[in-house]
Amino acid sequence: MSLLREYIREIINESKLRVFDFDDTLVKSSSRIKVTRSGKEKYITPAEFAIQGEKPEHEYDYSEFLDVIEPHEIRKVTNILRNAIRAGADGRETVILSARAPGSEASIRNYLEDIGIDTSNITFALLGTADPGAKKAWIKRRIIDKNVKDLLFLDDSGKNVTAVQELKDDPDFPTGWFDKFDVRKVSYAAEL
Repeated sequence: MSLLREYIREIINESKLRVFDFDDTLVKSSSRIKVTRSGKEKYITPAEFAIQGEKPEHEYDYSEFLDVIEPHEIRKVTNILRNAIRAGADGRETVILSARAPGSEASIRNYLEDIGIDTSNITFALLGTADPGAKKAWIKRRIIDKNVKDLLFLDDSGKNVTAVQELKDDPDFPTGWFDKFDVRKVSYAAEL
């Protein structure tokens, strides 16, 4: 009888986690990163940064990412976000997981509200780092803390997607842990 109660408690407490990157996943914006090397400055896009990453010999200025500059909605992904929100919050968590700094939360919320997305049930995890390991670690902690068995993760960065895909074979999650494990690279921003 005790095993049955434990099994029922585990099923009841299972949850779904829907995680969306922000830049070039939900929105294409004109925010750029200022890169300085040997006194020379240049600006790169988030897509360019996703490919080249941070280099120790460069200095980076992410201040344009405190705002959402000239945003263009990526409807194919915002529609998935809208569906996740419509499904309700009971046993589900919808997250914006971004490399943007925590100070950008208000501008992200405002943008999403402006396009008709209710942000009251969205968790904002703004990491302040572009390290793919940071997104992987955040998601892993959430999976463990919330007993997540059903994961959806959408990101435009192949490095982030690869890092999160590694969780499927993580020894902390025994075979069969996940009922659904959907980790996808999206590239719709290139169409805008």
